[in-house]
Amino acid sequence: MSSGVLGSLISNTLVLGSLYALVGVGFVILFRSTGVVNFAQGALMVLAAYLVYTCAESLHLPLWICFIVSMVAIGVLGGLFYVGMFRRMVGADLFVTVIATLGLSVVLQMVTIMIWGAQVRPMPELPSGKTLFSIVGIPFTAVDLVAILLSVVLIAILELCLRKTILGIATRAVADSSHLAALMKVRVHGISALAWAVSALCAAAAGCVLSLVVGSVDPVSIGQLGLLVFPVVIIGGVDSVNGALIGGILVAAIQNVVQYYLGGNWVDPLAYAALLVMLLVRPRGLFGSRAVARI
Repeated sequence: MSSGVLGSLISNTLVLGSLYALVGVGFVILFRSTGVVNFAQGALMVLAAYLVYTCAESLHLPLWICFIVSMVAIGVLGGLFYVGMFRRMVGADLFVTVIATLGLSVVLQMVTIMIWGAQVRPMPELPSGKTLFSIVGIPFTAVDLVAILLSVVLIAILELCLRKTILGIATRAVADSSHLAALMKVRVHGISALAWAVSALCAAAAGCVLSLVVGSVDPVSIGQLGLLVFPVVIIGGVDSVNGALIGGILVAAIQNVVQYYLGGNWVDPLAYAALLVMLLVRPRGLFGSRAVARI
């Protein structure tokens, strides 16, 4: 393997890993706050990407404004999902909520197809794909920087809020025991709605950036990344923010190395094979707590 190829593999791993980590952190926050395993993350990513495309193509807005509009809209939609649907399922079995999120995913996919169709839409006004600079032989383009910096900034803000703010303390209290939190006058439903909104916003941010990385709105490739977040969070630990970061980089590294040596057909099977190995060897993941839920 030449140094140029190695540099490209590392760059691709950092970009893809940061997107996995971003979606994974949203997944972890939602699971820790509400106990919901959300299978609709991929559908939210696709919807966010199409919103960016529509704002850029039809309204001719700058891409950064399109990103903000899409992320805010999907975040609000996530909060509405809890208020209108999942609030009624508080205390329900895990199996019930999983099936509900699967149904939500199908509905979102069908609505997206009815509005935009299933064809791939090229993104207008893409940033230059030329290498801006290299660090130790690792090349970075403008899109790479957007993907990595947006993921790092959002994850850092979320981690800071969880650890240092009153809202973060309330979120951790709800995660530990919603009943005790309610007795302490914590607005449990408000915190849960916020967790849904934040999780959806993270998925939207990853979907927006991935549309730039791919250069188009491809419902298949973007939706697949949303599904591959499950190996990420299982390997890292389903209730660990740090685990989502490490798991994202590990899964991205596995995919890039496998694609280079074995081809693209082996990428997804081996990613899920790594998930199965982790479930057999260490079911709680690298950084997860000892409490394990059987799905």
